[in-house]
Order: sequence, then C-alpha cells, then structure tokens
Amino acid sequence: SYPFTPIHEKFDGYLKKKRIPYLDLLDEFRGMPHERLQVLPGKDSHPNEIAHRVIAEALYDWLEREHMIPAALRVPERSARRIHRDVDNDPSRTAVR
Repeated sequence: SYPFTPIHEKFDGYLKKKRIPYLDLLDEFRGMPHERLQVLPGKDSHPNEIAHRVIAEALYDWLEREHMIPAALRVPERSARRIHRDVDNDPSRTAVR
C-alpha cells in the first residue's frame, strides 16, 4: 500500500545505471507502522524522532560500509542494532510496505 515504491524502483535503476552511490531507506522502514514515525499522526506527517533515528543509523552504517567516514571520525563503540520490526503487534495498523 506504500504509494512511492515505483519511484524508488525508478531511482534505483537510474542511479545504478549512472554508477552513483546511494542509500534507499525503504527497507529500513518496511513493516513499521507509519503513525509511529510521524510527529502528530493525522495532523503532521513529518518524521518524528524515531524516524530520524532510523535514518541516522542507516545512513551512518552505509557511509561506513562505503568507506566515506575517515577512521578518526568513526564512532568507536555503538550499541547493538535496534530491532524495529513488529514494533506494534496490532495487525490492523497500517505499515510501510
């Protein structure tokens, strides 16, 4: 039910063709109820602190994998990766798919 999947696919094809490195965050949010990621569900759909944390962790991981963070600036210790799937076990809630 996520309406922008075709756009993700289009960008994926274009960026791969041009050999431009990129990070698609769609999988990071897959299965997460969208109302858990909004500032005020139903009123303000901007990303809240949970969404920003998911983005920040995924971006850091990607930059590190791509060797884009100088060794001197890498985080020396990190907590275990959070498991964010099935945050809300209520199957009637809408989730990013």
